[in-house]
Amino acid sequence: MKNQIVNLGHIVDTIKINATCENDAYQNVLEYQSEDLETEIKKFNTKIEEFIILKNQASLIKNHDNQKRYVPTILNNTEYRVMASASQSYSVILQNGDISIFLRRFSKKIKNPVIKVEFRAEYLAKVGYLKAVQQVQRLIRYEFISNPVEKVKELHLATDIQGYDFTPLDFYRIRTLSRNRVVYTEDEKNCYLSNQRFTGMTFGKGDFMLRIYNKTAEINKNKKKGFIQAMHWVHNSNFDPELNVWRIEGQIRRDKLKELSYELNLENSKIKVNLEMLDDVLKNIPSIWRLFHKSFVHKSLSHEQVQEQIQGFKYLKKGGIKFISSDTVRMRFKNAEISNIWKSIENYNGYIGADLSKFEDIKKPEVEYVENAYKALISTTTKLLRGNFSTELLIDIIHNANEKYFNKTGNTIMEKARLNSLDYLSSAKYYYEQFGTSFDGFDEYEKDMINNLKELMDISIIHDKYRI
Repeated sequence: MKNQIVNLGHIVDTIKINATCENDAYQNVLEYQSEDLETEIKKFNTKIEEFIILKNQASLIKNHDNQKRYVPTILNNTEYRVMASASQSYSVILQNGDISIFLRRFSKKIKNPVIKVEFRAEYLAKVGYLKAVQQVQRLIRYEFISNPVEKVKELHLATDIQGYDFTPLDFYRIRTLSRNRVVYTEDEKNCYLSNQRFTGMTFGKGDFMLRIYNKTAEINKNKKKGFIQAMHWVHNSNFDPELNVWRIEGQIRRDKLKELSYELNLENSKIKVNLEMLDDVLKNIPSIWRLFHKSFVHKSLSHEQVQEQIQGFKYLKKGGIKFISSDTVRMRFKNAEISNIWKSIENYNGYIGADLSKFEDIKKPEVEYVENAYKALISTTTKLLRGNFSTELLIDIIHNANEKYFNKTGNTIMEKARLNSLDYLSSAKYYYEQFGTSFDGFDEYEKDMINNLKELMDISIIHDKYRI
């Protein structure tokens, strides 16, 4: 057992989901504002008002423990507590031992979700993440919104291992395989000690990060988290209660999920689907774990190599030292084997995930970009004139730039700008066809651009006619 890595199994440790009415188009497009939807929204807001009354009743309860300041209520034959406190964005919080539900009124002016649900880790371990989510989906549809749009706000995937105790040296054995191959800076990479005992480390930032920590030490400190042993670990015949259990946990949030897509096979073609909706995320749990596994890699670097990496030099046999360059460290990582630890946790409970694709979101043009460009133009011109400013000189610069560009390309700068706008429109339409989403007001943007270009074309034809 001493040298054997035991994988005690993968789990979904944390999941937070958002739900709202219909979609964002409702707030701007009249065709979506059906009478049925209006009725459902009024019904939903009325229910929120009823919960707010109960919350106000709970706020009258005197107790220093906020968890005891609540009024009981029943939803779908299940008891919940309407808490006296609320969060900054949500008016009402409902809780029980399995989930917390955050609620706020629907408003056409605010696009934030009207429902947020956070699952207890023990609940996910007890019934499994699929059943837990399905039960909540039924609750949302029965009690709140008949046809909600559900998205994942945050997801944690984890696996627990035995047979290896991580040390501070392992902090330097983790390498990111991101496209630019940049080692995470110190504010993105943390190491933890408890009474001078190494207990864990983190890599990355909130939207996409990896944690490695001593789960046994955490349970010894907080006995409530020991449920995982009874529900999962003891079912593995190789589990040894005398050894430490280390958890390797990946965290991903919605801003990162929105950047990802997966391939969906249809009859005679493949399409890319944005990894944002709840059901799509649930179908791709093994693929998300694969993304963690490939983005953060534990390499088999020797103690000597790690020590040299930490101190920045190595001792020469003949005496003296030789400094270690960043290129040397990079090549050592490249040539090192992936550790047995990482090999043992590659698959998600026996399932091999597919590679997820990354795409650039098509964003709506913003007036701030024009304002910033204007500031840069004025600032640079003023520097050129040594603190002075001349409108006439600025006009000459623009004229000369336009003439140079025309002589080089055969187009004026304005013509090139219009061509770039058409390219942008084409990219936005492709994005919509691939992923089924577009920015608010895209239809109006396309219509206005076509009309504007048509008017310019008509003016150009009239101008050429009279010039001839």
